[in-house]
Amino acid sequence: MKKLFKYSAALFIGIQAFNVYAQQGFSVFGDYIYWNASEQTAGVWANAIGLPITTHTVTYGAPNIKFNWASGFSGGIGYSFPNGWDTKLYWTHLPTTSNTNYTATGSIFITPEFFSGFLGGDTFTSANLNWKLAYNTVDFNISHKINLAKTLTFSPSIGVKSATINQTIRENLHATLFSIPIFNATEVVTNNYSGIGPSLGLDGKWNFYNDFSLVGKFSTALMWGRWNVKDTYSRPSSLGGLHPATTIVTSMNNSKLGTAVFEYFLGLEWAYHSKYDVNFLLGYDLQSWPTQLRAPTFQLLPVHGDLTLQGVTCGISLSL
Repeated sequence: MKKLFKYSAALFIGIQAFNVYAQQGFSVFGDYIYWNASEQTAGVWANAIGLPITTHTVTYGAPNIKFNWASGFSGGIGYSFPNGWDTKLYWTHLPTTSNTNYTATGSIFITPEFFSGFLGGDTFTSANLNWKLAYNTVDFNISHKINLAKTLTFSPSIGVKSATINQTIRENLHATLFSIPIFNATEVVTNNYSGIGPSLGLDGKWNFYNDFSLVGKFSTALMWGRWNVKDTYSRPSSLGGLHPATTIVTSMNNSKLGTAVFEYFLGLEWAYHSKYDVNFLLGYDLQSWPTQLRAPTFQLLPVHGDLTLQGVTCGISLSL
Protein backbone atom coordinates (compact mmCIF):
# COMPACT_ATOMS: atom_id res chain seq x y z
CA MET A 1 0.00 0.00 0.00
CA LYS A 2 2.92 2.36 0.66
CA LYS A 3 4.14 1.96 -2.92
CA LEU A 4 0.62 2.49 -4.28
CA PHE A 5 0.31 5.67 -2.22
CA LYS A 6 3.68 6.97 -3.44
CA TYR A 7 2.82 6.32 -7.10
CA SER A 8 -0.61 7.93 -6.70
CA ALA A 9 0.86 10.98 -4.96
CA ALA A 10 3.52 11.40 -7.64
CA LEU A 11 0.87 11.15 -10.36
CA PHE A 12 -1.34 13.71 -8.62
CA ILE A 13 1.53 16.18 -8.26
CA GLY A 14 2.47 15.66 -11.90
CA ILE A 15 -1.09 16.34 -13.04
CA GLN A 16 -1.27 19.55 -11.00
CA ALA A 17 2.00 20.78 -12.49
CA PHE A 18 0.85 19.76 -15.94
CA ASN A 19 -2.36 21.79 -15.59
CA VAL A 20 -0.33 24.97 -15.19
CA TYR A 21 1.64 24.64 -18.43
CA ALA A 22 -0.41 22.45 -20.75
CA GLN A 23 -2.26 23.70 -23.80
CA GLN A 24 -5.23 22.21 -25.66
CA GLY A 25 -4.39 18.82 -27.19
CA PHE A 26 -1.97 17.68 -24.50
CA SER A 27 -2.57 14.75 -22.18
CA VAL A 28 -0.82 13.17 -19.22
CA PHE A 29 -1.27 9.61 -18.07
CA GLY A 30 0.01 7.21 -15.44
CA ASP A 31 -0.46 3.54 -14.59
CA TYR A 32 0.06 1.56 -11.43
CA ILE A 33 1.21 -1.94 -12.41
CA TYR A 34 1.21 -5.07 -10.29
CA TRP A 35 3.06 -7.69 -12.32
CA ASN A 36 4.76 -11.03 -11.93
CA ALA A 37 7.96 -11.83 -13.81
CA SER A 38 8.88 -15.38 -14.80
CA GLU A 39 11.89 -17.02 -16.42
CA GLN A 40 10.90 -20.60 -15.78
CA THR A 41 12.06 -23.10 -16.76
CA ALA A 42 15.36 -21.45 -17.72
CA GLY A 43 15.87 -19.98 -14.24
CA VAL A 44 17.61 -23.07 -12.82
CA TRP A 45 20.30 -21.91 -10.37
CA ALA A 46 21.62 -25.14 -8.78
CA ASN A 47 21.83 -28.91 -9.27
CA ALA A 48 20.71 -31.30 -6.53
CA ILE A 49 22.32 -34.68 -7.18
CA GLY A 50 21.54 -37.78 -5.15
CA LEU A 51 24.10 -40.59 -4.91
CA PRO A 52 22.97 -44.21 -5.44
CA ILE A 53 23.52 -45.25 -1.83
CA THR A 54 20.01 -46.35 -0.81
CA THR A 55 18.01 -46.20 -4.04
CA HIS A 56 20.70 -47.65 -6.36
CA THR A 57 19.93 -44.86 -8.83
CA VAL A 58 21.31 -41.38 -9.32
CA THR A 59 18.65 -38.70 -8.78
CA TYR A 60 18.74 -35.16 -10.10
CA GLY A 61 16.84 -32.07 -9.09
CA ALA A 62 16.96 -28.51 -10.42
CA PRO A 63 15.81 -25.70 -8.07
CA ASN A 64 14.15 -22.97 -10.11
CA ILE A 65 13.62 -19.27 -9.55
CA LYS A 66 10.21 -17.85 -8.74
CA PHE A 67 9.89 -14.06 -8.62
CA ASN A 68 7.57 -12.26 -6.24
CA TRP A 69 4.67 -10.16 -7.47
CA ALA A 70 5.89 -6.57 -7.57
CA SER A 71 4.61 -3.01 -7.92
CA GLY A 72 5.77 -0.66 -10.66
CA PHE A 73 4.53 2.23 -12.74
CA SER A 74 4.19 3.53 -16.25
CA GLY A 75 3.62 7.16 -17.14
CA GLY A 76 4.10 9.80 -19.80
CA ILE A 77 2.68 12.57 -21.94
CA GLY A 78 0.84 12.74 -25.24
CA TYR A 79 -0.31 15.23 -27.82
CA SER A 80 -3.29 14.95 -30.19
CA PHE A 81 -3.20 16.88 -33.46
CA PRO A 82 -6.44 18.25 -34.98
CA ASN A 83 -6.01 15.98 -38.04
CA GLY A 84 -6.36 12.80 -35.94
CA TRP A 85 -2.69 11.98 -35.36
CA ASP A 86 -1.59 11.24 -31.78
CA THR A 87 1.87 11.02 -30.21
CA LYS A 88 2.92 9.47 -26.90
CA LEU A 89 6.14 9.31 -24.90
CA TYR A 90 6.17 7.14 -21.78
CA TRP A 91 8.38 5.24 -19.36
CA THR A 92 7.67 1.87 -17.68
CA HIS A 93 9.55 0.69 -14.60
CA LEU A 94 9.30 -2.56 -12.62
CA PRO A 95 11.77 -3.82 -9.98
CA THR A 96 11.31 -7.36 -8.67
CA THR A 97 13.31 -9.84 -6.62
CA SER A 98 13.33 -13.36 -5.26
CA ASN A 99 15.01 -14.95 -2.26
CA THR A 100 15.15 -18.71 -1.88
CA ASN A 101 17.02 -21.40 0.03
CA TYR A 102 17.86 -25.04 -0.64
CA THR A 103 19.23 -27.58 1.80
CA ALA A 104 20.45 -31.01 0.78
CA THR A 105 19.40 -34.02 2.83
CA GLY A 106 20.66 -37.59 3.06
CA SER A 107 22.92 -38.56 0.16
CA ILE A 108 22.09 -35.44 -1.90
CA PHE A 109 24.71 -32.77 -2.62
CA ILE A 110 24.49 -29.41 -4.43
CA THR A 111 26.58 -28.13 -7.32
CA PRO A 112 26.34 -24.65 -8.90
CA GLU A 113 24.42 -24.36 -12.17
CA PHE A 114 26.32 -21.41 -13.61
CA PHE A 115 29.59 -21.96 -15.43
CA SER A 116 32.18 -20.35 -13.15
CA GLY A 117 30.81 -22.22 -10.15
CA PHE A 118 30.86 -25.46 -12.10
CA LEU A 119 34.53 -24.92 -12.98
CA GLY A 120 35.28 -24.57 -9.26
CA GLY A 121 34.52 -28.28 -8.85
CA ASP A 122 33.08 -27.89 -5.34
CA THR A 123 30.01 -29.54 -3.84
CA PHE A 124 27.81 -28.09 -1.12
CA THR A 125 25.15 -29.04 1.38
CA SER A 126 23.07 -25.84 1.34
CA ALA A 127 22.65 -22.65 -0.67
CA ASN A 128 20.66 -19.45 -0.63
CA LEU A 129 19.90 -17.19 -3.55
CA ASN A 130 19.01 -13.54 -4.15
CA TRP A 131 17.89 -12.75 -7.71
CA LYS A 132 17.07 -9.15 -8.65
CA LEU A 133 15.54 -7.92 -11.91
CA ALA A 134 15.17 -4.25 -12.89
CA TYR A 135 12.97 -3.64 -15.95
CA ASN A 136 12.85 -0.27 -17.74
CA THR A 137 11.42 0.70 -21.14
CA VAL A 138 10.93 4.04 -22.88
CA ASP A 139 8.47 4.20 -25.78
CA PHE A 140 7.64 6.85 -28.34
CA ASN A 141 4.90 6.21 -30.87
CA ILE A 142 2.70 7.96 -33.42
CA SER A 143 -0.80 6.69 -34.10
CA HIS A 144 -3.84 7.61 -36.16
CA LYS A 145 -7.41 6.92 -35.13
CA ILE A 146 -9.69 5.18 -37.64
CA ASN A 147 -13.43 5.19 -36.96
CA LEU A 148 -14.90 1.94 -38.26
CA ALA A 149 -18.26 2.66 -36.64
CA LYS A 150 -19.76 5.17 -34.25
CA THR A 151 -18.73 3.05 -31.27
CA LEU A 152 -15.70 1.22 -32.71
CA THR A 153 -12.26 2.67 -33.41
CA PHE A 154 -8.83 1.29 -34.28
CA SER A 155 -5.49 3.10 -33.96
CA PRO A 156 -2.48 1.64 -35.80
CA SER A 157 0.84 3.02 -34.55
CA ILE A 158 4.53 3.11 -35.33
CA GLY A 159 7.34 4.17 -33.04
CA VAL A 160 10.59 3.43 -31.24
CA LYS A 161 11.14 1.28 -28.15
CA SER A 162 14.24 1.23 -25.95
CA ALA A 163 14.80 -1.04 -22.98
CA THR A 164 17.19 -2.09 -20.24
CA ILE A 165 16.65 -5.34 -18.33
CA ASN A 166 19.32 -5.84 -15.68
CA GLN A 167 19.52 -9.01 -13.60
CA THR A 168 21.83 -9.73 -10.68
CA ILE A 169 22.05 -13.26 -9.26
CA ARG A 170 23.91 -13.86 -6.00
CA GLU A 171 24.40 -17.34 -4.55
CA ASN A 172 25.85 -18.07 -1.13
CA LEU A 173 26.98 -21.70 -0.99
CA HIS A 174 27.84 -23.65 2.18
CA ALA A 175 29.59 -26.99 2.73
CA THR A 176 29.18 -28.71 6.08
CA LEU A 177 30.04 -32.11 7.55
CA PHE A 178 27.82 -33.36 10.41
CA SER A 179 26.58 -29.75 10.78
CA ILE A 180 30.16 -28.49 11.13
CA PRO A 181 31.05 -25.70 8.64
CA ILE A 182 33.82 -26.73 6.23
CA PHE A 183 33.94 -23.92 3.65
CA ASN A 184 31.76 -21.34 1.94
CA ALA A 185 31.70 -19.83 -1.54
CA THR A 186 29.92 -17.03 -3.37
CA GLU A 187 28.86 -16.75 -7.00
CA VAL A 188 27.59 -13.50 -8.55
CA VAL A 189 26.12 -13.47 -12.05
CA THR A 190 25.02 -10.32 -13.89
CA ASN A 191 22.85 -10.60 -16.99
CA ASN A 192 22.36 -7.07 -18.34
CA TYR A 193 20.45 -6.31 -21.53
CA SER A 194 19.98 -3.07 -23.45
CA GLY A 195 18.19 -2.62 -26.76
CA ILE A 196 16.47 -0.21 -29.12
CA GLY A 197 14.43 -0.63 -32.29
CA PRO A 198 11.25 0.14 -34.24
CA SER A 199 7.84 -0.81 -32.88
CA LEU A 200 4.43 -1.45 -34.41
CA GLY A 201 1.09 -1.55 -32.65
CA LEU A 202 -2.66 -1.68 -32.98
CA ASP A 203 -5.15 -0.39 -30.39
CA GLY A 204 -8.87 -1.08 -30.49
CA LYS A 205 -11.72 0.53 -28.54
CA TRP A 206 -15.38 -0.48 -28.41
CA ASN A 207 -17.72 1.93 -26.64
CA PHE A 208 -20.33 -0.66 -25.69
CA TYR A 209 -22.34 1.30 -23.10
CA ASN A 210 -22.49 5.03 -22.30
CA ASP A 211 -19.01 5.99 -21.02
CA PHE A 212 -17.75 2.40 -20.72
CA SER A 213 -15.44 0.93 -23.37
CA LEU A 214 -13.63 -2.32 -23.94
CA VAL A 215 -9.98 -1.65 -24.83
CA GLY A 216 -7.53 -4.01 -26.49
CA LYS A 217 -3.89 -3.37 -27.43
CA PHE A 218 -1.18 -5.30 -29.24
CA SER A 219 2.35 -4.16 -30.01
CA THR A 220 5.64 -5.64 -31.05
CA ALA A 221 9.17 -4.36 -31.51
CA LEU A 222 12.25 -5.70 -33.27
CA MET A 223 15.29 -4.40 -31.45
CA TRP A 224 19.02 -4.35 -31.72
CA GLY A 225 19.97 -5.87 -28.38
CA ARG A 226 23.20 -6.32 -26.44
CA TRP A 227 23.85 -8.65 -23.49
CA ASN A 228 26.70 -8.09 -21.03
CA VAL A 229 27.09 -11.19 -18.85
CA LYS A 230 29.62 -11.72 -16.07
CA ASP A 231 29.91 -14.73 -13.75
CA THR A 232 32.28 -14.55 -10.76
CA TYR A 233 32.85 -17.50 -8.41
CA SER A 234 34.84 -16.86 -5.22
CA ARG A 235 35.91 -19.32 -2.53
CA PRO A 236 38.17 -18.25 0.33
CA SER A 237 40.90 -20.45 1.76
CA SER A 238 39.71 -23.01 4.31
CA LEU A 239 40.90 -25.98 6.39
CA GLY A 240 44.12 -24.18 7.30
CA GLY A 241 45.07 -23.69 3.66
CA LEU A 242 44.49 -27.31 2.60
CA HIS A 243 41.56 -26.00 0.54
CA PRO A 244 43.12 -23.00 -1.23
CA ALA A 245 41.29 -19.83 -2.23
CA THR A 246 40.06 -19.56 -5.80
CA THR A 247 38.37 -16.99 -8.01
CA ILE A 248 36.96 -17.86 -11.44
CA VAL A 249 35.50 -15.22 -13.78
CA THR A 250 33.55 -15.91 -16.96
CA SER A 251 32.27 -13.06 -19.14
CA MET A 252 30.34 -12.83 -22.38
CA ASN A 253 29.25 -9.93 -24.57
CA ASN A 254 26.66 -10.78 -27.19
CA SER A 255 24.79 -8.56 -29.68
CA LYS A 256 21.90 -9.47 -31.91
CA LEU A 257 19.77 -7.62 -34.43
CA GLY A 258 16.05 -8.40 -34.44
CA THR A 259 15.40 -9.41 -30.82
CA ALA A 260 11.65 -9.31 -30.35
CA VAL A 261 9.15 -8.25 -27.72
CA PHE A 262 5.39 -8.78 -27.78
CA GLU A 263 2.82 -7.01 -25.60
CA TYR A 264 -0.90 -7.67 -25.17
CA PHE A 265 -3.46 -5.76 -23.14
CA LEU A 266 -7.19 -6.20 -22.54
CA GLY A 267 -9.15 -3.96 -20.22
CA LEU A 268 -12.12 -1.81 -19.35
CA GLU A 269 -12.13 1.99 -19.61
CA TRP A 270 -14.50 4.52 -18.05
CA ALA A 271 -14.56 8.11 -19.31
CA TYR A 272 -15.55 11.10 -17.22
CA HIS A 273 -16.32 14.28 -19.17
CA SER A 274 -16.15 17.71 -17.58
CA LYS A 275 -13.84 20.66 -18.16
CA TYR A 276 -11.17 18.04 -18.78
CA ASP A 277 -11.63 14.51 -20.09
CA VAL A 278 -10.53 11.92 -17.54
CA ASN A 279 -10.25 8.22 -18.40
CA PHE A 280 -9.85 5.40 -15.89
CA LEU A 281 -8.44 2.08 -17.10
CA LEU A 282 -8.27 -1.37 -15.51
CA GLY A 283 -7.01 -4.45 -17.31
CA TYR A 284 -4.63 -7.35 -17.79
CA ASP A 285 -1.19 -6.90 -19.35
CA LEU A 286 1.12 -9.57 -20.80
CA GLN A 287 4.62 -9.10 -22.21
CA SER A 288 6.92 -11.69 -23.76
CA TRP A 289 10.68 -11.14 -24.15
CA PRO A 290 12.20 -14.17 -25.90
CA THR A 291 15.76 -15.31 -25.08
CA GLN A 292 16.34 -12.71 -22.34
CA LEU A 293 18.32 -14.85 -19.90
CA ARG A 294 21.69 -15.74 -21.44
CA ALA A 295 23.94 -16.58 -18.51
CA PRO A 296 26.37 -19.45 -19.28
CA THR A 297 25.61 -22.70 -17.45
CA PHE A 298 27.59 -25.86 -16.68
CA GLN A 299 26.53 -27.29 -20.08
CA LEU A 300 29.10 -24.80 -21.53
CA LEU A 301 26.52 -22.92 -23.65
CA PRO A 302 24.47 -19.92 -22.48
CA VAL A 303 20.78 -20.53 -21.91
CA HIS A 304 18.22 -18.73 -24.06
CA GLY A 305 15.49 -18.30 -21.48
CA ASP A 306 12.32 -16.33 -22.13
CA LEU A 307 11.12 -13.57 -19.80
CA THR A 308 7.38 -13.03 -19.36
CA LEU A 309 5.69 -10.24 -17.43
CA GLN A 310 2.00 -10.35 -16.63
CA GLY A 311 -0.47 -8.83 -14.23
CA VAL A 312 -2.88 -6.02 -13.47
CA THR A 313 -2.60 -2.49 -14.84
CA CYS A 314 -4.65 0.34 -13.33
CA GLY A 315 -4.34 3.74 -14.98
CA ILE A 316 -5.67 7.25 -15.27
CA SER A 317 -5.28 9.77 -18.08
CA LEU A 318 -6.17 13.46 -18.28
CA SER A 319 -6.81 15.17 -21.63
CA LEU A 320 -7.10 18.93 -22.08
